[in-house]
Amino acid sequence: MAKNQRRSEGITEVQHNKTLVIEQLTVKPPLKPEVVYGLKSMKEVFNNYKPSVGVFLKDYKGAIINEDFSFNTLADFQLEKILSKSKSTQSLVDYKNFLFALANKINATSDYRKIIDSPEKKEQLLHLIQELKLEISK
Repeated sequence: MAKNQRRSEGITEVQHNKTLVIEQLTVKPPLKPEVVYGLKSMKEVFNNYKPSVGVFLKDYKGAIINEDFSFNTLADFQLEKILSKSKSTQSLVDYKNFLFALANKINATSDYRKIIDSPEKKEQLLHLIQELKLEISK
């Protein structure tokens, strides 16, 4: 196993005279316990077991989406990697980032802050946004 692969996955190489016990990597229970010999690297373990999971997610409108996630390295279990593998989760992340950027811009700009603090101006802004939304969706 290459040293840079070990560092990126945060694991230690197991000596060849040791036994490595792997936890179940899939949702499906095994029909019977399986002993696999000769797997000498994490890549070989992932290639042998091909871990994956199917999940149901909700998009920002509340619609249910069925997603299948497969894992090829230990790094694939990181949240950022999982989110980047799905168009629906990536769109939610993009939407969240847009809203945070918008909120930061509003809070950083005194003109926007005055609008938000005034109920009348806030209502006018919301009406303008609704009109723009209708115009864009045509």
